[in-house]
Amino acid sequence: MTFKYRLDPLLHQKTQVKQQAEQSLAERSRELSEEQKRLAEVQKHEAALLNLKERARNELLHPGGGKQITGEEVRRRLDYLRGVDDDVETARGEVFAQKQAVDEGQEKLIQARQFLAECAREVEVLEKHRDKAEARHTQQVERKEANELDEIGAHLFISKRKLT
Repeated sequence: MTFKYRLDPLLHQKTQVKQQAEQSLAERSRELSEEQKRLAEVQKHEAALLNLKERARNELLHPGGGKQITGEEVRRRLDYLRGVDDDVETARGEVFAQKQAVDEGQEKLIQARQFLAECAREVEVLEKHRDKAEARHTQQVERKEANELDEIGAHLFISKRKLT
């Protein structure tokens, strides 16, 4: 008599959910990695703009070559500096937004890990239940076979006794 686990469909479903949770965790991890790379890029861009702003400010105050600059040139350099300053502020906003995206990605990753752990526990519980049920079934089968062998042995003993 072969063992048939009555909760096998449920175990199969839970195993599939666990596999989907593993895939979801891998996807969230990949998304977080991409968000972190994007954050590094925007931070690098912000640093480059800050460096450019500092150079533009130094050139405004200390023109190269020791020559005098005209009022028009000062006005043009100030406009350029204001433009770079606007770019720096835009880059700061991008960095802030990207940091929020990274934080959201980390939260999603944590949730995916927790869900996977929950799914793994459910599958483990069902597998242990199946193993125990199978062990009980095996014991019952062995006990039944032993009883049948005892009964056969008793019949043989009685039949030999009657013959003698």
